[in-house]
Amino acid sequence: MSNVIEPLTNTIWDTITLLCKSALDVFNIKHIDFTDFFNNINMKNVSGDIPKLRNKWEDENYKIYEFIIPTGMTIDDFNNNKNKFCHLLNKEKEDVSFKKNGYYIQLRIKKEEIVCADFDLEKHKAKGYKIPIGINLEDCSIRYIDFSEPSNAHMYLAGATRCGKSNCLRVIISQLVMKRKCDVVLDLINEKRVDLFEFRNCKNVIHYTENRDEAEDILFDAIQDIDKRYELFTYRNCTDIWQYRKFKKMPIRFIVIEELSSYMKNKDFHNMLALIASRGAGAGVFLILTTQLPSKDILPNITKQNINIVIGGKCKDEIRSNMIINYGYLHLLRGAGNMRVFDYEEYGTEIQTFYIDRETVLKICEKYGKKKEEVK
Repeated sequence: MSNVIEPLTNTIWDTITLLCKSALDVFNIKHIDFTDFFNNINMKNVSGDIPKLRNKWEDENYKIYEFIIPTGMTIDDFNNNKNKFCHLLNKEKEDVSFKKNGYYIQLRIKKEEIVCADFDLEKHKAKGYKIPIGINLEDCSIRYIDFSEPSNAHMYLAGATRCGKSNCLRVIISQLVMKRKCDVVLDLINEKRVDLFEFRNCKNVIHYTENRDEAEDILFDAIQDIDKRYELFTYRNCTDIWQYRKFKKMPIRFIVIEELSSYMKNKDFHNMLALIASRGAGAGVFLILTTQLPSKDILPNITKQNINIVIGGKCKDEIRSNMIINYGYLHLLRGAGNMRVFDYEEYGTEIQTFYIDRETVLKICEKYGKKKEEVK
């Protein structure tokens, strides 16, 4: 009879622990109740005593829990229940170990390795229009976005709050404002009023606004600019800006819109945005957009279909992930700058974006800012 009950008990226990593990994942619960755990798996000595948590701490590589061991219990009791510890902690076997420390037993949980990716002004320099944005986690190489590639004209960044969108955007803009005005100019539309205001007085920022009406004026100006550029291309028998730049300098114009959802119900705004998305690539007028979720009412398909660069951050579930990019699996990312890049070069590169602190941003803005008499 015991031969039948024991496998059944183990199966029930595995099911319970898997359910508990899922609950911990969903609700992000950090507390671990070891008392209940030891009682549930019947990890006791002959007197019914269980290990008691004595202390916990972290070092560079491990989270460590140290237990007082009751009489008659050894490290073998821990090792014999290793599978159950792994279920509880949602860890692989190789990430969990036990160590005897005098009268105590330590549970040691290996930390996840996170690539250090601080933005360095000297090491991480743009190469022409190739902008470094982070570290490729597959081979630890630097991942670039190449705006000189014709397929890479427009871009949007999407993902849940605090996934790293705004930081990634600051990394990109910080490098664009260091370009000469004959190579790059920027329009910054910042109704969010949080992340882009430091750049407002940089030399090659031609428009900065936090006002919706002014945002429409900027898009209208950009459409007129596109028409003028194509007239110049025709005169020189050129088909796009890259051919024209062989004869004469003309800047790439980046229109940056932070949090597109602010314009969700503005038809005029979206009509102009769609026109820029369809005609701007060849003219050298590029869109960089951010939003939490590019649903149809926030980023209509007529605009979305002309955007070929997507940088996706962590989102809540697979449904939201597929709204950002099909088969992107963004809900499996860690967050905090762990993102995936989709462009002509590679589909779905997982990266850790460079982190740029405010001090570095201010240093860049001071160096490449307008003179006092140029500031309106």
